[in-house]
Amino acid sequence: MADNLLQGLQAAANATSQAGALQYFEQLKNSPDGWKLCGDALIRNLYSDESVKFFCFQVLEHHIKTRHVSSNLVDQQALREILLTWLRNQCCTESDNKNFLKNKAAQVFSLIFVCDYPEKWPLFFSDLLQCLQYGALAVDMYLRILKAIDEEVVDRDVIRSQQEAERNTKIKDHIRDTCVTELVDSWFQILVGGNLVFWYNNEVEVLLTVFFITFCMQKTYENSVSSITCLCLDIIGAYIEWIDIGLIANDRFISTFLRYMSVEVLRESACDCIHEIIMKGMEPLAKKELVESLLSVLEKSSILEPQEDEDADFMAKLAKLTSASGSQLLNSYTK
Repeated sequence: MADNLLQGLQAAANATSQAGALQYFEQLKNSPDGWKLCGDALIRNLYSDESVKFFCFQVLEHHIKTRHVSSNLVDQQALREILLTWLRNQCCTESDNKNFLKNKAAQVFSLIFVCDYPEKWPLFFSDLLQCLQYGALAVDMYLRILKAIDEEVVDRDVIRSQQEAERNTKIKDHIRDTCVTELVDSWFQILVGGNLVFWYNNEVEVLLTVFFITFCMQKTYENSVSSITCLCLDIIGAYIEWIDIGLIANDRFISTFLRYMSVEVLRESACDCIHEIIMKGMEPLAKKELVESLLSVLEKSSILEPQEDEDADFMAKLAKLTSASGSQLLNSYTK
């Protein structure tokens, strides 16, 4: 890659240098092998500037959107290996990337996911789960990728073609049939087990081995990296829309959510997560029983009786949750 042109991506570069750098990256996008140069730069960490890395991911993104499906099998596999190698390298590094770069990387993972899963990359989730043993950076990227996948496959606010809708239905069906239990288990262990979670893959299924000891609770992410716990709650809230409600609406998850409702940095995310459970599409009788059960445990925990000096943002979340409970009960009784 042209190092002299890449200098134009730096914030301090003048307008002429920036224009030259942008033109160079347009050339890389349109070049048949530009994605290989950018992928090599990413996995070898040739450039420390995150703006350069971001543009490299943009070149990969363009390739996936325009040429990946029609590429030969060797190139398709090479791109998958580039992304996995980059992810593993990031998991083992001592420094963290900025959010804008991690989000762009997650988006690129989601784009290749919808192209290749499940036929060409059946072990996509197994490959991600294996990285969780490396700690917080790996877990953070794993959750960001799951969030990007939800936005690409499930988000109802996005208008999709008939072909895309059929593709997305096929993807969700395959996940439900093959690996949703492993994904749900991973979320639970992220919530309660922190960095004591290890994953192994025997090329047929993912086996979970959890080393969780009570006196090590201080090592969980809720105490060390609360943003990871909040992101995990967001993922559960998003995926509950299309997975079996019984995987989440059970004693182990609900008791954890209730505990988080009394933790200041976690309670808003926990409240949103319970709200999404209540809003889950269900048969009227099952919905009535679910909402009544959740309201009962919330009342027993005194969560619905906040103090007068309670934080306004949390009160707003609690009001939204209570309103949703009432409306869902009314709808269920009506039906």
